[in-house]
Amino acid sequence: MDRIRHIFILLLLGVLATKADDFKKKNPRVSIFNIVKFKNDPCEANDDKSGTCYTEDECTDRQGTASGSCAEGYGVCCVFTVGCNSNKNENCTYFQSTGMPEGACNAKICPCANNICQLRLDFLTFNIAQPSLEDTATVKNLLNGVVGAPGKPITTMGQCLTDTFTVTAPGGVAPPVICGQNDGQHIYVDASSDCNILSFQLAGMGTRMWEIKVTQYSCEYNNLAPPGCLQYYYGVTPGMDNQDMPATKGQVESFNFAGKIHLANQNQNICIRRELNRCRICYSAAAGNFDVSSKAAADMGVAGKEALCCGYGADGMKTTGYDCVIIPGALKGTANNMDLLASEFCGRQLATAALGMAKPAGTVCSMTVPFQVRFLSDSFEFDMEAKKNPDGFKIDYEQIAC
Repeated sequence: MDRIRHIFILLLLGVLATKADDFKKKNPRVSIFNIVKFKNDPCEANDDKSGTCYTEDECTDRQGTASGSCAEGYGVCCVFTVGCNSNKNENCTYFQSTGMPEGACNAKICPCANNICQLRLDFLTFNIAQPSLEDTATVKNLLNGVVGAPGKPITTMGQCLTDTFTVTAPGGVAPPVICGQNDGQHIYVDASSDCNILSFQLAGMGTRMWEIKVTQYSCEYNNLAPPGCLQYYYGVTPGMDNQDMPATKGQVESFNFAGKIHLANQNQNICIRRELNRCRICYSAAAGNFDVSSKAAADMGVAGKEALCCGYGADGMKTTGYDCVIIPGALKGTANNMDLLASEFCGRQLATAALGMAKPAGTVCSMTVPFQVRFLSDSFEFDMEAKKNPDGFKIDYEQIAC
């Protein structure tokens, strides 16, 4: 009986082995790694990029690149990249320049799930042609923001006339057109079921380089940018041992500040998350870090008076400039929090003179939430402004405890 049982077991094992071989031939890519289940969580790749944890076969099928392991070795950290004229529907995708691109270079980013509300674009590298530096007035004039005559002579300084970068937002508000040098900047845009197109139009010669990390956020994500915010700052304080320590200090800047010419046609609304037990935020700018509508005298700013910044005046001929920074609910940075006359600032310093006259730099505070700074610029520069090369701004902020 034992002998018969032994023969039966050997026959059964032979049948099972044959079945396994047949299955393997018909399903060559099935392995233990396909049977082990794990979440497709974010992961850190070997090259310091971010990826998504998949099996090696899944990563290949999705046209990603395996870079490091995850899920205790059962998965690979799959990194996704796109170049010109390609598309991707994976979270955390890198749009990279290759070679010496010219003409149109578009990447289509589609939602990776049905509940995606926002895209965050981080400009890890962003260097395309600078805007126009023309400081000689053309024959055109500007009257109350409209090109025509009579009016004041204008230049094209600040316009992106050679290279441009745009992002479509079907059903939403598209970000402004930008160019120049913007390493380290970022923007948010509403995600669209029709996909969003990231588009470079490159008209000139020279080296262009970019690497844009595109992260998709679900509608349930607890750090979505507030409505109307082009940029949103939050996070941990750099260099702190306790990485849960909220960032109460930071710095914001206009696009192309590194190129030392602010861009035309901007509506840059910068929002800053209010941290726990912080009721006020204060802004200041070091010498040379605030230069908006630069007709004001050297190292002087025009502070908090609506009639002097952010408009063209009652007759449409005012030349101190439409370009300005708006800090809602602006207060003087002093113990008594005396109100400024308005929230608009321009000139060559961020100043706090209550009378709205040209004054040295000061500290401007606000208790209005969400904390925000908005930069507006029109399409042109008056010739006297252009002669001073309006740089834009780099503003330091600090949140003050309640």
